[in-house]
Amino acid sequence: NDAGRIYDRFRDRIVFPIRDRRGRVIAFGGRVLGDEKPKYLNSPESPVFHKGRELYGLYEAKRANRHLERLLVVEGYMDVIALAQAGITYAVATLGTATSTEHMERIFRTVPEVVFCFDGDEAGQKAADRALLNTLPVMSDGRQARFLFLPTGEDPDSLVRSIGAEAFLDRAQGAKPLEEYLFTSQSATLDLATMEGRATLSKKVLPLLQELPAGVFRELMFQALADRAGIELESLRKLAANEPRRSGASAPAEQDTSPAITDESAQVTSPARMSVRPPVDATSPPPQHVTGEAGGSSVDATLIQAALALLLHKPSIAQLVEPHMLKELEGREGEILIAVIELLHARPDSTTGMLLGHWHSTPEGELLTELAGQERLIPAEGIEAQFDDIMRKLTTRPLRQRIVREIEGLKSLPFDKLTADDKIRLPELIRALRDLDARSLPAGDQQL
Repeated sequence: NDAGRIYDRFRDRIVFPIRDRRGRVIAFGGRVLGDEKPKYLNSPESPVFHKGRELYGLYEAKRANRHLERLLVVEGYMDVIALAQAGITYAVATLGTATSTEHMERIFRTVPEVVFCFDGDEAGQKAADRALLNTLPVMSDGRQARFLFLPTGEDPDSLVRSIGAEAFLDRAQGAKPLEEYLFTSQSATLDLATMEGRATLSKKVLPLLQELPAGVFRELMFQALADRAGIELESLRKLAANEPRRSGASAPAEQDTSPAITDESAQVTSPARMSVRPPVDATSPPPQHVTGEAGGSSVDATLIQAALALLLHKPSIAQLVEPHMLKELEGREGEILIAVIELLHARPDSTTGMLLGHWHSTPEGELLTELAGQERLIPAEGIEAQFDDIMRKLTTRPLRQRIVREIEGLKSLPFDKLTADDKIRLPELIRALRDLDARSLPAGDQQL
């Protein structure tokens, strides 16, 4: 700790290794043996571990099931292990946090169906509501989410031991589909036989439906609400057009506005104030053919276009980065960068002409052609170093933003409201942020 003394972070806890999707141990989690709080404690955040993104047991589930079709999300490590012992090998658990949209994106990249398993008490209901809100933005057509509530006093561990795996799976098979849970949970206290009840239902559900991505499922959900409210679908659409998005809903950001984080010994600068030195002419406006419409910031878009320009000039530098390292990039530019790097990994002998030919007569090809035309602005040497610097910035920005948010959340609390673990975690987060910023600097700018 800061006083130079060593302490056992996981004292009096059962320790579980936490693996990434490739099976590498990236952190540890500890569960108390008694009734102490917190019930679960994880390793500190680091560049390779963020508890709000990882799922315990995901690697093992993929290993145990060659054709994995669904995941069962439970509360903790012990539930995952108990279900695996009973032969249910596709359970995963969040790491002591609520199910997040990041979790759901990872789950749906792996399987098309998820079943949430919650306790039947008030806490379980609240957890289900949070899972619902964070699932809606990623419910594209072809994806399924269902909600299973256990009897009061039971958890997956105790229930599977008492009724057996087959009966447990029967309950999971009968779990409520997302659409059923959404409407029943939002209308639980309403009398839909009255106009007031139906109007209130529309008011509550409309902002939720607007979180759904465009597609058939979204259209069917609007139709289902229109039927329940007893109004015409077109009238409902007009109401939706004037309905604000729900509080806290994510929206594309024009720029990174995260505040600077300071402590007594250091000041950490926001990414929006960091010096970005793309290899293309910084005074030239970026091409406008493809924009970050899916959610990426303008800072990311500029960096990504700079990386693409370098790749077009020297395709072999794609081998400096693995495609999976860029999985959190957003927006069309991010998708193009990942696709280009994946192609260059699959065909390392590709030339600039082959890349342009692959995307010929597409919007992506128009962007690549324009970037290729900026070749005169590419530096004559140091391309590998500049590409590496850009990749370092792009891969560390999402983690940095999450750490900043967590620090701000802790700093917003009165000191007497901080738990002992909060007081340990805050300086750990600040140090992690400082280390992350040091690593994101170009190699020549890092202090030795």
